[in-house]
Amino acid sequence: MLMVVFGVGASYDSYPSLPPDEPSNRDKHPPLASQLFDERPEFVQIVSSFPDCLEILPFLRHVPADKTIEAVLEDLQAEAKENPRRHAQLAAVRHYIRGIIKHCEDAWVSVHRGVTNFLTLLGEIEAWRARNNETVCLVTFNYDTMVEVALSAVNVKISKMSDYVSQHCALIKLHGSVNWGRVVTNVPPVRSDINPAAYTKELIDSAGYYMPRNDFRIDTSQLICASENVPLFPALAIPVVQKLHFECPEEHLQKLDGYLPKISRLLIVG
Repeated sequence: MLMVVFGVGASYDSYPSLPPDEPSNRDKHPPLASQLFDERPEFVQIVSSFPDCLEILPFLRHVPADKTIEAVLEDLQAEAKENPRRHAQLAAVRHYIRGIIKHCEDAWVSVHRGVTNFLTLLGEIEAWRARNNETVCLVTFNYDTMVEVALSAVNVKISKMSDYVSQHCALIKLHGSVNWGRVVTNVPPVRSDINPAAYTKELIDSAGYYMPRNDFRIDTSQLICASENVPLFPALAIPVVQKLHFECPEEHLQKLDGYLPKISRLLIVG
């Protein structure tokens, strides 16, 4: 069995005709973790939609030379025990990260026009898999859906959460996904008289009290906040140093546990 692990560099450098090491190309690429809070005009516009994170933005834009963005976010997360405001601020960060990744992925399509390293690699893997009657497990730490798009070209279609792990090529997204929402409880009920932006603000303000369930939904809305009158929160993990929890359905993790003893080949990209 083959396992392929994708890190953030796989998305960042996914178009071979536009190398990211050229300064003029830097802001055209999907961001690395260290670039999530860059002052690109589009990022500045998106963050203005989530004012709860504005107070901590200087910490995230001006990281000390001896620290990483993951370390700063981890410190802020730890401070939530004594500073309840951090809950709403970090919840707003989740919405912000989802917003910029979604924007960057859409903009990136207009650059690569479907020609990506993901598509080429998965095409080669599918040919190998078919010849050898093998099973493949893809594991990604990225939030974007570039792997899903490439899989659709090799006849692996994903339209519901079970599709990720029920086909000959499984995809495990350990840190969540830009198109996933997670059902939460202990939050204001969904009301018909409130617009998505206002309800998103209510959910962010309730972040210190909500209880996440092992119930993930695919949702491509502009703002993830509710599905069929069920409250949702963006299902993506804030990047921190010590990754103690996965933002991934338990069923997917169980499938991964079952695959691990069968892995005979490992490919790491990015």
